[in-house]
Amino acid sequence: MECDTSHSLIERKKKNYTTPIEYPRDWALLIRNTGKMKPFIVTDMDRNNVSDFANLFMKKLQLRTINNNNEPFPLGWLRFHRDQPGLLLYKTSMDENEEVKSICSLRNGRLVELTVPLKYSTRHPMFTEKKKDLVDLLPFVSPAYHQFYRKHPTSNSAANALDDTTENEEY
Repeated sequence: MECDTSHSLIERKKKNYTTPIEYPRDWALLIRNTGKMKPFIVTDMDRNNVSDFANLFMKKLQLRTINNNNEPFPLGWLRFHRDQPGLLLYKTSMDENEEVKSICSLRNGRLVELTVPLKYSTRHPMFTEKKKDLVDLLPFVSPAYHQFYRKHPTSNSAANALDDTTENEEY
């Protein structure tokens, strides 16, 4: 996969990286400094930048398998723009020279009012056990970041946390 090369570059950079990674933003700095010929572009996002499209595709939109030119729709890059409701722009890879294609996702070709809700209204909680493990590791983290980990919300519900996976598992 294309992302394997990117992950490999990041892992190699991490091996020689002398700055400690103690906070999520530290990963962003490392990734920004990776890739000599073609640096990575890292966009800082917060929960107000994450939209929930799942309900739109269940009710108002339809995810199609062919694009507007009757070509197959293998997804690699996706963009939904508020000025063009119902039109999804996409590429089949992350190659910046690849042509951007489009697909109409309107049901029966009718334009409807589309309101895309935010995916998260509050900070996303982690499992209580995971937070306990992180707090146990705080002696190895700069005191400037302790509050970030101590104040992070927790939940015992599996619905509020992603499943842990290992590198060897297939998806």
